[in-house]
Amino acid sequence: MAIPNLKLTTSDPPPRSPERQALAAAIAHRDGRERELTVAREAVRQARGKRFKAQDRLDALRAAREEDAAAQSLGAVFIASIAAGAACGLADLEPASTRRDEDDLEHEIETWTQTQAACEATVN
Repeated sequence: MAIPNLKLTTSDPPPRSPERQALAAAIAHRDGRERELTVAREAVRQARGKRFKAQDRLDALRAAREEDAAAQSLGAVFIASIAAGAACGLADLEPASTRRDEDDLEHEIETWTQTQAACEATVN
């Protein structure tokens, strides 16, 4: 039994109907939106991760500062400064770099929180 050749004899594909063209456009649009959603979800994930890492660094910085403060009595430092004839201020009791680092980390956390919220708004 012979198998009939069902190939079209013309080399050009048949023209698309308007319905098929609309369907192809809708599929391409859906695929583009799915890619955008995937990218937005990844952006949310990364922003959340960066925010949590910054928060961990801030927590570690604060813990180290509290350990230093416990080890070095602030009262003893202040008493020593008065004994030397010049009462020290807050800047002498707390290193400026620690405050600056803490402020920088708080700013970073706030920035990542806002970025995450903006990305989540895109996803939802």
